[in-house]
Amino acid sequence: MGAPKQLVRIFIWTSPVPMLFTVVIPAIINLALDFSPIARAPNIVITQVGLTLSGLFIIVGLYLTARAVLNEQGVNIFAIILATVIASFPAMVFLLSFLMFTVS
Repeated sequence: MGAPKQLVRIFIWTSPVPMLFTVVIPAIINLALDFSPIARAPNIVITQVGLTLSGLFIIVGLYLTARAVLNEQGVNIFAIILATVIASFPAMVFLLSFLMFTVS
């Protein structure tokens, strides 16, 4: 029993959500409130939610990819991998910037 096609479709369509939470929504809030210090705390919480979702999407994407590869049931593996990369982009950027400033 492989990854159901409906689950894969939902995963592919919701993969941009971490990017929305880490980049788009905080930017809109900052622009709407004219970069006010009041918006700092909500933006940090929203970004943390986005990074957490990104990590969860990485795990789910790896699981769906492994299931699709092992069972070869006609699921588009490239679409799953692309959705995983899109969803993991915020976590990758955060990890790279964190490593740059802590290692050096």
